[in-house]
Amino acid sequence: KRVVALTLAFAMVFSVAVRGLTSDKLEDLEDRIDAGKAELEELEKLGEEISQQLAQLQQQSQENWDNIVLIAQERALVDRQIAVLNQHILKLEEQITDQNLLIAAKQEQLDAAQEKHRQLNTAYKERIQVMEEHGTVSFWSVLFKANSFMDLLDRLHMIQEIAQADKRRLAELEQAAQVVEQARDALEETKSQMEVIKLGLEDSKVELEEKQAQSQVLMDRLLEENAALSLMVAEFEAQEEELLKEILSKKDELEELD
Repeated sequence: KRVVALTLAFAMVFSVAVRGLTSDKLEDLEDRIDAGKAELEELEKLGEEISQQLAQLQQQSQENWDNIVLIAQERALVDRQIAVLNQHILKLEEQITDQNLLIAAKQEQLDAAQEKHRQLNTAYKERIQVMEEHGTVSFWSVLFKANSFMDLLDRLHMIQEIAQADKRRLAELEQAAQVVEQARDALEETKSQMEVIKLGLEDSKVELEEKQAQSQVLMDRLLEENAALSLMVAEFEAQEEELLKEILSKKDELEELD
């Protein structure tokens, strides 16, 4: 009986001790679960913040890239415009060169016509002067040399015809010189217009080149920003992936604790 009593007493004490030990473990376990849940909540909150920041960075990176594409398209258009302007300028330079050759040729014709006019005019004046100075002598010379009165009239008419021919020739040369001069002036006017157009094209080219330089500066800046954004996106993605692993690990830990 004494042995049985001792055994029962020992069993009761052991049972109470076990219950006390289990209660302590459960409290500790609950504390660990609560702490794990709180930590998991913080991790998930941090994950949401990282996801939001990552989404913003990705959106900003996409907008940045869209701007780069847009600038590249505008740059390509400006390049084509500059190429077209260069072709027009080159063509105008060739036309201006041709105009200079035509003007030089017309100037030679004008110089030749003016020289002929000067020579004929000088000879005409000399003949007129001789006729005026020796008019009487010439008249009597013609008169004495004439075989008849009709021959005299023919000789006088011949002298008048020569004088009139000289006048007509002078007038023709003068008119021809004027025609050549007008043609030269027209060529010079056309040349001047071409030069004005060329200057306008060159000004437009300078403006396009300035725009091209500005777009290149902007392009370089956007490319630098895009590189920085890409690096930040990669870093945030790595953080997000690492945090996701921690969250999954924490969930597994909590499941085991549960």
